[in-house]
Amino acid sequence: MRTVIDSCLFTHCLPKSVPILVYERTADRKSTAVKFLYPNGRSEKPRFDHLVAIERTAPNKHGNYCSMKAEVLREDLIAPIEDIFLEADKDDRISTTCIGDGGNEIGMGKVYESVCSNIRHDEKIASVISCDYLIACGVSNWGGHALAVGLYLLSNCPIHDRYVRRGLVRVTPQKTREDFLNSIKQKEKVLEVLVDEGVRDGVTGISELSVDGFHLYPYHEQHFEYMTNLIDD
Repeated sequence: MRTVIDSCLFTHCLPKSVPILVYERTADRKSTAVKFLYPNGRSEKPRFDHLVAIERTAPNKHGNYCSMKAEVLREDLIAPIEDIFLEADKDDRISTTCIGDGGNEIGMGKVYESVCSNIRHDEKIASVISCDYLIACGVSNWGGHALAVGLYLLSNCPIHDRYVRRGLVRVTPQKTREDFLNSIKQKEKVLEVLVDEGVRDGVTGISELSVDGFHLYPYHEQHFEYMTNLIDD
């Protein structure tokens, strides 16, 4: 991730660096999650008030991490961040949003029965980890873009701004789309960086400008443009 971020900075895909917090698998998983969320102890204010997970593999009812093809994945390659979400669920001060497209991701446990009834391999892959707010979509990238569109709209809504400031009349300066949304060219550059690093499409297994078997042009371009155009509507 550090290499990818540095490459995105070099190619100007990112305007500034992104902080990375490493979460490692330990023997005492619950204690590790608690310390991550509450560096100063559980009774103190948590480190975060909102957690977002996108396309993060979660365990099924047997505790296994499985791909959409029902292949059991190596645990040592997956940081168990679902532990953080399980602890956050116990604290009203922390809310959670999750994005998934296949049923095996963190958060999709919110619609567990629907996944078992409608997704191939059903309970073999179905996530048992729920969340407060779930964004289910055809490709997780689209859900992430939709979330960014929503944040952009809220940031430019004077009513929402006053609500956040508890009714005060003060309104913050409007932000531009570029503050929230990557252009299709920026997304292309990011994919190029990933290809250069040998990252492969999870469906085709090929290192190319595609995600989940859909090439960037025209498929992803069409979806991103459609969601972005909703702003003008």
